[in-house]
Amino acid sequence: MDKSQSEIKRLQQRETIKRYQFINDVLKTSYQIDKNKASVFVARVDRY
Repeated sequence: MDKSQSEIKRLQQRETIKRYQFINDVLKTSYQIDKNKASVFVARVDRY
């Protein structure tokens, strides 16, 4: 039961997406951004 190269690649892409979704969820719960200390223009605009 050999999997085709395209199926393997698709599964690897799905795994990568799941991994980054997990990392993103962990960061959302453990990392807080202080918008008052933001120095990036977009972050300063978001503050208002």
